Amino acid sequence: MASPRRGTGSAAVLTLERCLLGLAWLALAYAAGRLAAAWSGRRWLHVPVMLVTLWLPLWDVIPGGIAYYMAMRELGGIHLYRTVAADGYLDLRRHSDLEVWSSLPTSPYLYIEIHSDRRPLTSQADPAYYELTLALRGGPSCAAYDALPNVATLRQAEGLGDFCPVVQRRDRPVSRYQVDASSAWEPLPGYRWPRPVEAKWTRIEDRGTHELLATAYALRYRPWISSVGLDPLVAAYASANASESAVDLDVAAVIRPSVRP
Repeated sequence: MASPRRGTGSAAVLTLERCLLGLAWLALAYAAGRLAAAWSGRRWLHVPVMLVTLWLPLWDVIPGGIAYYMAMRELGGIHLYRTVAADGYLDLRRHSDLEVWSSLPTSPYLYIEIHSDRRPLTSQADPAYYELTLALRGGPSCAAYDALPNVATLRQAEGLGDFCPVVQRRDRPVSRYQVDASSAWEPLPGYRWPRPVEAKWTRIEDRGTHELLATAYALRYRPWISSVGLDPLVAAYASANASESAVDLDVAAVIRPSVRP
């Protein structure tokens, strides 16, 4: 269930901060009303000016909240549309082989494909797609890699045991399915008024048909008053997983892996 995100301080401190800011803004609005009435000579302006002053910093809280909850109903959380089966997939969340090797010994997949600007195991500049897999040491697939000076260190550091790393370079990816994720908060298309609803997402897609197989979204809406540093007064609307660095999605539940030999 989505709920406004609270600050990291205790509830008592947060409540006190909100009360103090609210009282300060109320005093400012009252003074603005008195000033407008005195300057214009119209006493009746006191209350309207005071109310407008109170409303101005909160102008987008209600319409923004409506937009946020509409986005949550449409996209929020995890949506599974179809499951498939494959031996591996293209992981666009990873840009280095060093993010992959340690997970391969226990991975249910035969390979993971990535796009990297550098050739795995050597760090030579060579932008391309790379299929990363493991082979048992002593076999023909390992001969070319066991001779590399840093492979023994990599095998020990990443816990590869009796396996050696094997890399295959390609100009184009061969995987049918891909996993991608946002790297930061992004404005959500279709939800840009009164201010953008922002999203972090993870998506699994069929590259052949461009069909989405599954999505996971974290959403937030930061009212104007929250975006200028007054979070204690009005907190941002945010889904429960908005504080996580990445939006979690169980890839194996969508791309069913083959049984590793």
